[in-house]
Amino acid sequence: MPSQRNEKMLDDILERIRDKPLIVTAKHSNVNASQMDELRRSVTNGGGKIFVAKNNIVKIAADELGIKGIGDIIDGPTAYIVADDDIAGMMKALNASIKDQNINVEILGGVLDKELINSDRVKQIADLPNRDQLIGMLASAMNGPLNNFARVLNAPVQNLASALEQIAEQRRSAEEAA
Repeated sequence: MPSQRNEKMLDDILERIRDKPLIVTAKHSNVNASQMDELRRSVTNGGGKIFVAKNNIVKIAADELGIKGIGDIIDGPTAYIVADDDIAGMMKALNASIKDQNINVEILGGVLDKELINSDRVKQIADLPNRDQLIGMLASAMNGPLNNFARVLNAPVQNLASALEQIAEQRRSAEEAA
């Protein structure tokens, strides 16, 4: 029979990982408290959360949520990083913090929409544009066709104005000649 403490931890973990688009597992060793705090701060600013929990309880929580095989990407002291919305932004922040602090944190793998992915795929996510960049790219892509459409609609008016200007110029020339 599980203890009340473990049941509370299970409920907490379920709440942390439920409906998250990305869960990353990372092995950490020789990381002191200030480095972990800086890592937490960076991940939080990037749109995610980081926590450390008992691996067996995480496995139970993952099984309850239909995430199979998470035990394959857990090894020793493991930190769990979850993204709220902007998975690319969170991964960029995580990778930058690991690199800037030069700490011993190894990405083991992840769960992307309840599907297990390896560490290489997790690292590729950091290369994706973040949410703001994607919105800018979408706006730019939509702006080009709209500008072209506006030019097409405006062309007959410009052509009419040009033709009227030419007629007026011909009449002025004819009046001056007469």
